[in-house]
Amino acid sequence: MTVILPQFDGDPRASREWPSGRGLRSLGVLGFAVLAATSLLLSSEGERRAVPADGLVLKGLGAGVLHAGTGSADDLDGDGLPNSVEAVLETNEYYPDSDLDGYEDMEEYARGSDPTDADSVPLPGSLGLAMSATGEQDGLHLQIFTYSTHGGIQDYLYQVGILAAGELRHLPNLLSQVPVTVSRGESSTAGADVLMMDFPFPESTVHLLGDISVFTTLTLGGSQAINAAAGIDLTSTDGIVLLARPGPNDRWAAYHAQQTGGSGGSSGPQGGSIYMPIPTGGGSVPNTWTPGEICYQATIQVAAENGIIFHEVTGADCITGWDAHCKTDCDNSIGDVFQTFDPLGLVGG
Repeated sequence: MTVILPQFDGDPRASREWPSGRGLRSLGVLGFAVLAATSLLLSSEGERRAVPADGLVLKGLGAGVLHAGTGSADDLDGDGLPNSVEAVLETNEYYPDSDLDGYEDMEEYARGSDPTDADSVPLPGSLGLAMSATGEQDGLHLQIFTYSTHGGIQDYLYQVGILAAGELRHLPNLLSQVPVTVSRGESSTAGADVLMMDFPFPESTVHLLGDISVFTTLTLGGSQAINAAAGIDLTSTDGIVLLARPGPNDRWAAYHAQQTGGSGGSSGPQGGSIYMPIPTGGGSVPNTWTPGEICYQATIQVAAENGIIFHEVTGADCITGWDAHCKTDCDNSIGDVFQTFDPLGLVGG
């Protein structure tokens, strides 16, 4: 495991222009420190130096697997996924391949398949990108997962942005401002790279804005266009950050059947998201929340424009069978309309 510490040149209060011409200082309300445009190069010896670029460039991580393989208190199965990340992904923290399908959990998640379902395996492809979030002792953390068979991963460029208050904002220096921890995982494909980057993200931003989408883009070394993109959605309620994840239709259908006594007809709203609490600082959710359940929202898309998607909540309730907590008024969200951002439209641009 390698810890990357940020360095930068110039005045950290310096402003620069957005591509659209808006000043970077407009991010002040979000609680981000505004830095001069820098990136980060890593040598194999861990040397750090700032270079003029937008985002984070990995340099010289080496070809070996960085996790020890024997595990530690923070990573019991030694697969490169900390226990806190495994808890959010619902993977087995004691075994690297939770569903025993031949693909380790980090690779599956990076490639877009479900590491807890043996029937869900990665589709053929040479590049995968995914994101997640955890609540850690020192605050909110985000994770970026990468799978690549292209080689030269030390020259990949990562950039981060957010959708907040209906506005897309590029955060060109975020990854060079904060400590980034890089872990390698095992790959089922010879020569492929699998890694996870973990970095802190200002929790106050989520609480201030209520709902945000965070996205990352990946540009391969030598490419003139974005090659991959991924994102997550975060929300805040009662001072707790919640991570939205795709909802399992089978559990909603089972819940609906339970509520209706197994009667025929509609199986209830399908699709939508579950909202997993990720409290920080060793805290917990309010004691009024119901343990063993999670808030599920079924939604329909009502509009879309330039990658911004408008959703209407058509059904919501607490469903059982989760190592989580559900706010008791989960169903009060029915009828709400909210926005998310689909970053896949950025690929190729």
